Amino acid sequence: EQDPFVFLQTIDLSQNQLSHLNFNVSRLERLSQFNLSFNRFESIPSDLFTKMPRLTTVDLSHNHVPVCDGPLGNGERTSHTGCAVLAHIKSLRRLYLSDCALVTLPASAF
Repeated sequence: EQDPFVFLQTIDLSQNQLSHLNFNVSRLERLSQFNLSFNRFESIPSDLFTKMPRLTTVDLSHNHVPVCDGPLGNGERTSHTGCAVLAHIKSLRRLYLSDCALVTLPASAF
């Protein structure tokens, strides 16, 4: 029996009260749009987007998630704890970060 999650292309979890993600994202290889806006995130798993090669749209707006200053590398996971790693998402076309309380957006984030 095939896992139905492998066929998902869009996930919209916006306008909830979420503060943590507790599901296996490795099954979401076909995901192109991921909307987490208007929640209570202050951190996300730094490897959240690494298994989503087709991701074109990410909406983290209206959360307080920091953006990492570069891609994950060997042994770097601890230095990127809780922040959104965006640098390795080669297919990313739309990124929404409004009202995220960002003070700076590192040049190496992309």
